[in-house]
Amino acid sequence: QVVEYFRNLQKVIDEDDFPNDAERRVFLTQVLSEVVEKDWQAAMDQRCSKILEKVIRTLIALPANQTEDQEMQPQGEDDERQEEASNQGSVAALFDRFAANASSIASNAYASHVLQTLIGAVPHLYEQMGESEGGNLSEGVRLALERERVRLENALYVFVKGLGGEDTEELRLGNVDEGSGGLTTTRQWVSLMCDPCATHVVRSLTLALNGYQRKTDDANTGTTKAGKRKDMEDLSALSRTSHLPEYFPLFAKHLESCLLDALREDVYDVCLDPYCAPVLILVMRVQRDQQRDQDVAAVADTML
Repeated sequence: QVVEYFRNLQKVIDEDDFPNDAERRVFLTQVLSEVVEKDWQAAMDQRCSKILEKVIRTLIALPANQTEDQEMQPQGEDDERQEEASNQGSVAALFDRFAANASSIASNAYASHVLQTLIGAVPHLYEQMGESEGGNLSEGVRLALERERVRLENALYVFVKGLGGEDTEELRLGNVDEGSGGLTTTRQWVSLMCDPCATHVVRSLTLALNGYQRKTDDANTGTTKAGKRKDMEDLSALSRTSHLPEYFPLFAKHLESCLLDALREDVYDVCLDPYCAPVLILVMRVQRDQQRDQDVAAVADTML
């Protein structure tokens, strides 16, 4: 029954018989709402996961929906429904739903692809919100934007906490030494880096935390100049946004610290592991792209 539901979704999306972006958004957000409330495990099905990826990409490719209509929404339940019907609200709801099972979802052959798509959408959403905030907005719309920003930030935090361990709370508060990821979270993150499926999720997270995003060619399909998924790690094919929460760099540095701790413990295990080594390569590419020469040197010294 679930598979048939997603098959019908695929047909509707492919036909794309919507009069405008607003109607298209309503349909896509309703689909994701159904997934959140009833069928989130559909992400672990091969056919359903591909359709779910397409739903997310198509929704994210739509222009931001901040309009004066939001100012007219009364606060309370109506306000909450309005946020659910936004790009940011739908993505936040999925992160909330996946958080409790983050590690198992990241390690699933099909659901991990959904997570990659979801995580990859985050920088684009923050850029949309940042650009909207720079416009001539009413106070009501500005407040709606702020609510969506906070909700997405909190949802992503809870999801990352589900992936990396409980002491992520201290990291968010800035109470964790940058030089050490902490024994518990180091092992947790490295186990994900060494997993054949979760490694791709960690690499997508590394890019998102550093603000890298796809360059979209088609607003309706979300096709990318980067092309195939593996080309997402070609940083020259990506754009970078500065509209990110303050704790994103802390999370990014924490992941790097976990990787350094693993290198210190056994450099050969990390460098020769077919799944962990690409994470190390991507981290060094990001450091070099950001001209963080000292961090590149620290990784190199640890390896030597």
